Amino acid sequence: MLVENGPFEYFLPRAFNQDPLENFFGAIRSHGVRNTSPDVSHFINSFKSLIINNFMSSHSPGHNCEEDFSEGALDNLRSFLTGEEIPGIAPLQSDDDIETPLSVINCKKTRVAENVLYYIANKCEECKNNLTANVNTNYSEFVSVREYDNCNFLRAGGFLNFAVSQCVSYLFFLIPRVCHQKDVFKISNRTLSTKIAFNVLNCKSHPNLSNHVKNVILKCIIYFWCKSINRILNGQDSKFEILYRLNPNSKNLDPIKVLALKKYNLQKKRMRK
Repeated sequence: MLVENGPFEYFLPRAFNQDPLENFFGAIRSHGVRNTSPDVSHFINSFKSLIINNFMSSHSPGHNCEEDFSEGALDNLRSFLTGEEIPGIAPLQSDDDIETPLSVINCKKTRVAENVLYYIANKCEECKNNLTANVNTNYSEFVSVREYDNCNFLRAGGFLNFAVSQCVSYLFFLIPRVCHQKDVFKISNRTLSTKIAFNVLNCKSHPNLSNHVKNVILKCIIYFWCKSINRILNGQDSKFEILYRLNPNSKNLDPIKVLALKKYNLQKKRMRK
């Protein structure tokens, strides 16, 4: 960072005071049970515990510093644990009224329709009639072309295709904008309930089928989105790299994927040095 952003051609690490770093990593290794080679999970948990322990104490044990009796640093934690209303501390409000662009509304994607269909329409004939297609369409012909010999793929019905298409388009727009909030699944579920009427899928034997369909769609999409972010961070998504290179200022690009790609490119530059 000093070389890249500052007027420095080189710097000598030995010229810096390394005692705080040695004390910090020593505290991490000795926290709880002695562990000279902590993994990522152990390091993160130990770091969080040390922060809380130091804030809870007026004086850090074994350190040469004055006592500090301030309480403001832990106001967020105290408000979260006790529910106490503290002046200047406000809970994070979820923004459910997110305007959906027309490009997202008109986008058609039905790749997860079959997975939802296989998972739900298993034994109930009425559910199968509500979820499957009785006539051949261009979409069902495409499924037939990909079907192996001696197999019987289920063809998703018109409403299921429509519902999944709308859910996929909207969720890929919504998730990057609420992923930093708590209970992303609940926020997405509540928003989808106001956008699409899943009640038409219910039958007499399964009145909660619509909620089940919606939950399965949500799980599939959230998992796929998280997986795509990890692929970008690992440099395994060349398609998105090309897309971003061609349209770096496009508003239709996922902002979290853009940040993940920038982080990967920065990490790649550091590894080359």
